[in-house]
Amino acid sequence: MMKYKLAKLLLLPLAAGALAGVAAPAHAATISNLTFTQDTTERLFYVNNPEVLLASDLATAAGGKNILQANLNPGIKYRFMWEHMNKTGSKIDYAIQVVNPMSTTQTVQILHTGFSSSSAQYNGGLPIANMMNSTTTGSTITLAPFEKRNIIVQPGLLYGGFFSGVAELKITSANTLTMRAIAYVSGTTPSTNNTYEGWISAYTGDQFGAHRTYKGIMPAANVKAQSVAISIGDADVGKAIIDYQTNDVPGRLQTGQTYRGDMVPINMALNAGDPNTTVVVNPSSAFTYDPDPATKNMPPNLGNYGVKYVYSGSIYNGGTADRYVDFVVRRNNLNANMSFGYRFMSNTTWNHAHIGPNGNNVPELTMFSVFAPKGQTVGFSYDYILGAPAIGGQHNIIRVR
Repeated sequence: MMKYKLAKLLLLPLAAGALAGVAAPAHAATISNLTFTQDTTERLFYVNNPEVLLASDLATAAGGKNILQANLNPGIKYRFMWEHMNKTGSKIDYAIQVVNPMSTTQTVQILHTGFSSSSAQYNGGLPIANMMNSTTTGSTITLAPFEKRNIIVQPGLLYGGFFSGVAELKITSANTLTMRAIAYVSGTTPSTNNTYEGWISAYTGDQFGAHRTYKGIMPAANVKAQSVAISIGDADVGKAIIDYQTNDVPGRLQTGQTYRGDMVPINMALNAGDPNTTVVVNPSSAFTYDPDPATKNMPPNLGNYGVKYVYSGSIYNGGTADRYVDFVVRRNNLNANMSFGYRFMSNTTWNHAHIGPNGNNVPELTMFSVFAPKGQTVGFSYDYILGAPAIGGQHNIIRVR
């Protein structure tokens, strides 16, 4: 398991006597044990390239394209997250297709699913909440020898709209299966004789021409920071004891910097027709591959969409009065849009929210608040998944009041 340990953060009070007649604050904020560990018991497929789907990306006819293709290993739980815009000229269905390459039957268990529709374009937190709130225990699908089947289908996606989805499944038989992400015209039968289209560098030239994004597998679908210790005092009232800006990354806790990387690397298959040769994009590194020298200025690693960030720990109030500690998400500019699914204190119900011009057009949202009585220590826990699409970056703030 990989760990990313972030330095202890300390906000110092004024020195005693620095201002004549003013007593030094009784306490100042500290945060420690902020260490993220990858949970590799579940892996994540993220599919966002090409973000804009054209007719040339479809699997409708023989010789069509697989948007993503990879192997699924037995006994491993997988989360899938996809997000695209339909610019194919038609209403389409999007599917996760599984291929049994064996001469014996194989089984797949679908655990949970959640979708957004193209009529709610920026509501990427909705499928996350739907999936996490699903009460189904999963259905098992049996694949005949050499069968190819669409096991998860998101139907009726309108032309011109964004859509996203998330699902969890597990291979319950003994052999490796092949997974394909495909799109095809609604009402038609997709071809099963397709080729992997590779990483798409094309740019559509309109305001939604964001093809240069990511697809591949991440070794961990969840990262955890446990036993985080927050200590506050009177000096912290009205202050953001942490205000860390990120590039759509919910988990980077550091002051004074904008991170252009992720907590979890992604393995990307770049070459058309070759889904097995991958390039690893590591945390804190930008993705610089681009076959066109004129467009070398690539976007950074945009953020671990679909990764569940788990925070838990304690808050000690060393001040002279009861306080509240607010956990806040703030967009970094007026054009930023972001959606997320979240839950607080291990509640069974996940919520979803959206801030930005295309949703709840407010500058920030308090995700939850913790009541911290004076002289006491209270616990907290917080689970969070960034949905898609999202535009711009965000500030992650912990504020005392």
